[in-house]
Amino acid sequence: MTIVGVDGCPAGWIAVCQERSSGTLNAHVVGCLRELFEKIGVPQIVTIDMPIGLLDEGSRICDIEARKRLGSRGCCVFPAPIRPALEAGSYADASAIRRQIEGKGVSAQAFGIYKKVREIDELLCDNPSLVDILFEVHPEVSFAAWHGSPIRAQKATKNGFDDRQALTKPHFGMGTFDQIRNQFRKRDVSNDDILDALAALWTAQRIVTNSAESLPKPELRDAHGIPMRIWC
Repeated sequence: MTIVGVDGCPAGWIAVCQERSSGTLNAHVVGCLRELFEKIGVPQIVTIDMPIGLLDEGSRICDIEARKRLGSRGCCVFPAPIRPALEAGSYADASAIRRQIEGKGVSAQAFGIYKKVREIDELLCDNPSLVDILFEVHPEVSFAAWHGSPIRAQKATKNGFDDRQALTKPHFGMGTFDQIRNQFRKRDVSNDDILDALAALWTAQRIVTNSAESLPKPELRDAHGIPMRIWC
């Protein structure tokens, strides 16, 4: 039985897999999610830091609740794309589509995740059974639940890195981060990406043991029947 925590990275996706019976961890970097399933098979749970389930207009309740949960750090929860803008070929096109529907454009940071969101959306629409194993997380929400309160220092700072690593070290093993770090080039996978994938895996452990929380409760689904919820 394998569970997986996944985060986007410059090379595509970093996945930290845990075999539940032995506790063994393995990390992989793949260019696309389909490649991950080809490499490891279909795991029991996959938690991933990327919006899953999209609206045609408006804001997802899970994003609103995640921002409230993080308080002053809520700005790190980017708005999920509206589905009509997801197929836009350029930032200008995506902004134009959203402006026509909602009267406002798309930020450059938000547009930066469109390609990966589209990849997940197409994967779920093509393989509806994956809805039962693919769960959305937001690392900062997971770290907040893990820590007991939002971590105030930004993860790109030394204090922020240290605060987050202080959670992962005793839980996953003192040398786990360094072992994963040594596998991949920093231009392909950043330190933040590794920590975020471990936070996603921590949430996967909670899901499989029925101790996780979802935002919102009860879940909401989009027009394709895909759940829109953030787990922690």
